[in-house]
Amino acid sequence: GTKNSVAGWNLVLLGAGTETAIALSQTEADKDVQDSLDGSLGGFAKIGNIGGNALTITGVTITTYIVAKRIKDEKFLQTSEALIESEIITAVLTVGLKASVGRKRPNGDNNRFNSSFPSGHVSASFALATTFNSIYGYKVGVPLYAFSSFVGLSRISDNKHYLSDVLFAAALGTAVGRGVWWEKQS
Repeated sequence: GTKNSVAGWNLVLLGAGTETAIALSQTEADKDVQDSLDGSLGGFAKIGNIGGNALTITGVTITTYIVAKRIKDEKFLQTSEALIESEIITAVLTVGLKASVGRKRPNGDNNRFNSSFPSGHVSASFALATTFNSIYGYKVGVPLYAFSSFVGLSRISDNKHYLSDVLFAAALGTAVGRGVWWEKQS
């Protein structure tokens, strides 16, 4: 799945995400968006924080696999296996980028392995949404993409990430989810 994540249209998606992130981070636009959205969701931001949290995503992933095995649904089992692979690849790439880039968070936190770029909540959420969308289509995908977008907005509102962190993470999670599914179809 990793090879397909950086091929074809996925490469275009990652390139666009990278270019956008660089453009935003090198201008005042990133800071301006951050300042205008800081605290905008109030307590609702907790929903995005919990929904995109690694423990939540891992729980959904494991539950999907257990349910698929239990009900013996082949399509759902393929979904769960693709989801497991997507989330592992996304997590490894996200943590590697965080450690490599080491971008200071808007709130001032400067832990290299928990740095701002890219957002782990968003990359994991978009990998999940893309995996389900690839298999079940837009009726399942659109609500999951909408929630993933809310997760991104919540991370900006909570002063944890810049817009560029969120946009690149969305591109990363989407590319990995699509790449894994293409690999499963081959």
